[in-house]
Amino acid sequence: MGLRRRNKQLLLIVARRLSVLRSTPTESESLEKILCYIRFGPRTASSADFDVTSYGAKGDGNTDDSEAFVQAWADLRKDESPDPTLVVPSGMTFLISPVAFKGPCNFPTIHIKYWIHFSSVKGLMIDGPGQFDGQGSIWWGNDEVKFLNQATALHFHACDGLRLKGTTHINSPKLHISINGCQDVDVGDLRISAPKDSPNTDGIDINESSHVNIHDSNIQTGDDCVAINGGVYDLNVTGVFCGPGHGIRSLLIIQNFLHSMDVFSFAASEASVKRVATTQSNKYELKIVTSQEHRTGYYGTGYARGITFREIHLVNVENPIIIDQHYCSNSETAPWAPAVQVSDVKYENIYGSSATAQAIIFSCSGKYKCTGIQTNGVGITRDDAYAYCRNAEGNFMLRFHACNGLRLRGTKHINSPNSHIHINGCQDVQIGHLRISAPANSPNTDGIDISSSSHVIIHDSTIQTGSLGGGGTFAAVEQIHIQNCNITGAQYGLRIKTVPYGKGYARGIVYQNIHLKNVGNPIIIDQHYCLSSENHYCPIPPTAGAVHVSNVTYTNIYGSSATKQAITFDCSEMVKCTGIRTNRVHITGEEVVTYCANAKGNFIKTTPHITCN
Repeated sequence: MGLRRRNKQLLLIVARRLSVLRSTPTESESLEKILCYIRFGPRTASSADFDVTSYGAKGDGNTDDSEAFVQAWADLRKDESPDPTLVVPSGMTFLISPVAFKGPCNFPTIHIKYWIHFSSVKGLMIDGPGQFDGQGSIWWGNDEVKFLNQATALHFHACDGLRLKGTTHINSPKLHISINGCQDVDVGDLRISAPKDSPNTDGIDINESSHVNIHDSNIQTGDDCVAINGGVYDLNVTGVFCGPGHGIRSLLIIQNFLHSMDVFSFAASEASVKRVATTQSNKYELKIVTSQEHRTGYYGTGYARGITFREIHLVNVENPIIIDQHYCSNSETAPWAPAVQVSDVKYENIYGSSATAQAIIFSCSGKYKCTGIQTNGVGITRDDAYAYCRNAEGNFMLRFHACNGLRLRGTKHINSPNSHIHINGCQDVQIGHLRISAPANSPNTDGIDISSSSHVIIHDSTIQTGSLGGGGTFAAVEQIHIQNCNITGAQYGLRIKTVPYGKGYARGIVYQNIHLKNVGNPIIIDQHYCLSSENHYCPIPPTAGAVHVSNVTYTNIYGSSATKQAITFDCSEMVKCTGIRTNRVHITGEEVVTYCANAKGNFIKTTPHITCN
């Protein structure tokens, strides 16, 4: 079963094997037959019944009942009564070949049960319970039939107003459900399953369709949970459990057939995936892939944009987040080849664990970069987890929690709504070669925030410590080494700030070999940090407690200041700063000065000179 587009004609591919349709009544059903509804208007009491057993269907699980289904459908199509019904009796097993049920029909409302292929049927509604069993095991890995086209278990083409609810789909030879050229589709309360090693057994594939809602379903197959392909607009996936399999694959273009000599054009937009739980996925989870190669040798064009992944839980998932604009079997594809434009993709509140070291991959085209990529509230854990980013631009609010052995390198982070990168509860972390930027007047857009972590190395990046002791909390920061960095045009340079009434300590901090260029307030320790006079921390009485700042060393710090205040040590009268040391510090600027209060230490070879009160 399935459709292949060839010379703009629709051809039915008839499988050489049979599919079993089983209907199972619930305990509350007292009728001898079960009805599934395809609704496009109010149901009336004068429905004409077309019972497949009246057309010769045996329902014994051995006899091919395909012709009985075809004949019953043919008569139902011609019926002009207001509410015709096709009846599939419960408690029976019908063995049928994959067949097509085509419209248009002569009636406004249809009632139907369990089929394979529907074309041009408007207002189609299929209600469970009931089970589609594709008996796919005879196809998977069978050399005798591998040259045949495996069947798609259930295919809908041009069925606007489609409603599919409450059915079970198992062991399809290939795709379980395919939706093509449909508008106003609602699919929910489904159960789809196949073994985790069954090939190409996608749960739901969507093409050339719009206004599609998939919700409240459990999909556990050997391939994609939901595959979103070309020509898809306004898609929502909500409350879906995925895994095992390949997770939610968004926008795959691979080895596409081109029509005539035209370059293939791809478009997808306004897709939303939210409130999804995934577990034990053996491939990619939230994936956008585009191919640069097609069988004709032409390159893909078009766009994939306006896509949101939100509120998704990942459990032991391989490659949890991935955008891949180089997806093809030929690894030598030119990096500057044209590609589908990927833009305005959001990942929000994505959390869980990765089964692979690569937790986040943004591998974009050198010529058609990914733009508007936003991550906000993303937390993916694994001891050696890291992110890879190439040719992607966007707002990454990237959060790592309990990611021991984290390695983050070579990524670009711009214009985050809040902190760009947050590291919490991590050990043995290396971060380097990052580019982090936001406008000078953007509020609270810290580059890298670090909390409750140890053995962290950050190199070749702009550094600013966060606010310690907010809300009277206990802060513990120690053994911090910041070296071999360049800071240019920043509002602050090497800054330690603590909020009044906080508790704890910040100690053992070393700044070394740092070049400053036109930096405002190049060196500052501020134990009186508060936001405004309306803040209850301000004004600060001299007896207010504070986080204890001690053993801070500045060595070989040089460059220029954009403000007169070059060095500021503004410490608490109650909890003084101790062990503050400067050595070979040289900051130039117009009439630069220093300010020091309640700080004790050694200040040598330092310009401008420090005198502490």
